[in-house]
Amino acid sequence: MSETVISIIDSQQNLVPVSARKARYKKRTPLEIRLIIVVAILAVLLLVFLIVVIVQATKDRKNGKGKPSCNSQKCIESAFTFLESMNRSVDPCEDFYEFACGNFPKNHPVKEGYSMNDWSVEITDKLLRSYKDYLEEEPLETEPNLVRQAKIFFKACEDEENLEKLGLQPMLDVLGRVSLPTQIPDSQTSAGWDIATTLARIQRTLKIMSLVVKLNEEEEDGNEYLKLSTPIPAVATAEDIMTSYDGFPTEKKLVSASQKRQYKEVYMAGLLQLIDARGKAENDPRKLNKASVDAIVADILDFSDKLSEEITKHIEYDGNSTRVSIVDLQIQQDTWIQGSQFGSKIDWKTYVNVLLEHLESPIFKDTDNIYVDDLKYMEDIAKLIADTNIETIQRFLWWQVVQDLASESVKAVRQTKTEALERVMSATVEPTPRWLDCVANVRKLLQKGLVALVAAHDVEKTTIINKVAEMMEEIKTSFRMIVEKSDWLDSKTKKAALEKVDALVSYIGYQDYILNPSHLDDTLKGLTLEGDQHLANVVRVKSSSMEHLLTVDERYMIPWRNKR
Repeated sequence: MSETVISIIDSQQNLVPVSARKARYKKRTPLEIRLIIVVAILAVLLLVFLIVVIVQATKDRKNGKGKPSCNSQKCIESAFTFLESMNRSVDPCEDFYEFACGNFPKNHPVKEGYSMNDWSVEITDKLLRSYKDYLEEEPLETEPNLVRQAKIFFKACEDEENLEKLGLQPMLDVLGRVSLPTQIPDSQTSAGWDIATTLARIQRTLKIMSLVVKLNEEEEDGNEYLKLSTPIPAVATAEDIMTSYDGFPTEKKLVSASQKRQYKEVYMAGLLQLIDARGKAENDPRKLNKASVDAIVADILDFSDKLSEEITKHIEYDGNSTRVSIVDLQIQQDTWIQGSQFGSKIDWKTYVNVLLEHLESPIFKDTDNIYVDDLKYMEDIAKLIADTNIETIQRFLWWQVVQDLASESVKAVRQTKTEALERVMSATVEPTPRWLDCVANVRKLLQKGLVALVAAHDVEKTTIINKVAEMMEEIKTSFRMIVEKSDWLDSKTKKAALEKVDALVSYIGYQDYILNPSHLDDTLKGLTLEGDQHLANVVRVKSSSMEHLLTVDERYMIPWRNKR
């Protein structure tokens, strides 16, 4: 086998130039050499620094320092919740929602009282259960009175055994208190009955601000006047169907108008039959038959519909209020209803005096003034009342009281709603747990007391407030930078935007008065509730709250005479 020999003599095409190491340095300038030395020193220092950091971190960890940032109980719980909700067997590029939340339904079943579950329900339920725990604690003498009364209120509300023992009597007592019959109204109970007295007592006792007329106030020349406004339709006409507290998800919602109407008819009939049967034997001839009950329901709803129609016509009124004396309003009303069918009317002087009875205020004079938001509404409502049988009006107001108190009464009364829903929807409807209703009651009626109680248990409030405040400042700083660097904004617009940012004020945490025991003790001052009288407690809180509204700083929401 011959061997091929390649000669490179006299050829430089495959040669690579090589220089000696010393020659390389000889070609560097003194400045370059110094820079190389500096870089080398910095590299050594950086290496030393990294070694020191690693060693120190190791020591800190051994000594319990340098813990990870997520070490609080709340952070760990949140992280765990996120992790257990993920379905990491799914490719996030294929189905990110399933990857992030795929295991949520399995690990978070629907809770009692809810028809579905999601993050908002989880958080809400956790908060409500913490409220329940706080409210079930024994009242302490060191606590503000409003906090103690909130606990007493909750205890009485949860005591279903005592509610059954008291029966319907507490509701009947309230009906008598507002000058209404304890039985379903008829021609006998309505004879000689005064609309104004009952209307005022219902609003004063149950704090129903919107009922035929809405109580409001008007300020002029430093004086405050009582103002009669157009009410809110849903409140004034018994349109409340079945809502969940604070918008919680629920199946207890009726969609179509026909469903809502049917529900009202079934619910009202069931409740009327229950009240009518009180104290009567099964075959008692005095008991109303189904046809009679249905006729009463239709009578109430017919007036309710007419009232709703009048309210809807005037609800968008945006004109000026009219200042009028009581006597002039009465004279105008008498003019409006001339030639009416029944002549039923509201005596406005009686109405105002009954509304303010037991308050340290002067008796209303004919020349005293009130404000009327929309005179045309007052005219139309006067005509509607004058053309309606007094028995129907009494039934309508009677029903307002009964439905307002039904959820605070015995189980059979409370269940009429659920039974009506099941019949209309042809489905099983789980009733709301009693504790949840009771928490909602405290939130609605004694909110300041509950918030003060929550604040007292919030041991991390200062830390959280500071963190949120810091976050808000960082957001504002970032926004300033964005505005300043924006090249599409002119200087005038930038200046205005920055001024708005600087003018922002953050209110973080609890209101000052919530943390002020003396202020809480002044709220509903003297309120005393009983641990075994739930419905009476509801009425006491509502009437005390109404009195507080009518007498603010010893001033009355009435027409002043020389009060400046």
